[in-house]
Amino acid sequence: RIFLWLSPRDLKIVVLVCRRWMQVGETPGLWSWLASLTVNNIEMLTCRRFKAVSQLRVKRKLTMTNELLESIVRHPALKILNIAGTNLSAIDPDILARVVNSVETVDVTGTSLT
Repeated sequence: RIFLWLSPRDLKIVVLVCRRWMQVGETPGLWSWLASLTVNNIEMLTCRRFKAVSQLRVKRKLTMTNELLESIVRHPALKILNIAGTNLSAIDPDILARVVNSVETVDVTGTSLT
């Protein structure tokens, strides 16, 4: 309960104190102030604290992988996805179709498809 009173800055610090505080501090509800997330690797998406994030932006110029897109499909709260400027040329079309169908809004402006 005490962690609920912490500012975002303080919460980021307390999860570094010890393993127990990290376990408690990674509860997704504590991170509800974080509506949007910019990712540059799959580890960020699989982190427990980001399960409540509803908007996701993948860094421009990043070459997308099937593994990253599979993680996006499995993300429980994701509604808006921005993959503008990424390279999708090596992506399995079936996985890409599942991603597009799993969210409400997708921005694919300037992506490389071939």
